[in-house]
Amino acid sequence: MPWPLQITRQDGFLALDHSPRIKLSGGDERVHRALKRFARNLSLRTGVPFDQHLSQASDGPLFVIHCSGPGLRIQALEEDESYHLMIDSKGIELTAANPLGIMHGLETLLSWWNQGRKAGFSPTFVLMTLLASHGAGS
Repeated sequence: MPWPLQITRQDGFLALDHSPRIKLSGGDERVHRALKRFARNLSLRTGVPFDQHLSQASDGPLFVIHCSGPGLRIQALEEDESYHLMIDSKGIELTAANPLGIMHGLETLLSWWNQGRKAGFSPTFVLMTLLASHGAGS
């Protein structure tokens, strides 16, 4: 499991009463497929069909995804897999240098899903930077 370089926690909670509004910039087909997988997996965990409403959502929290570049077509050890993930009560922002970082960030976000009395993402993080490990035993 990669270890966060920096993580800052604040009180709060991001409720998902409605499907999130997605604002995607950059990336390639891997980012689009990863976002579809994220929505499908979130739907399976919640029982809410988020995967059917992502493109039409207008009331939910804003989910901004920015992928700065295309990355390598074939993954290599020297590729930057880091990402920045910020969650607050109004929305989520995920940025990465390439699609690998976006894919790792979406999986991290999915792992933070809280299925309690109030469904959403908890805890709320101001800033998280994660550097993905390279190779076994890292």
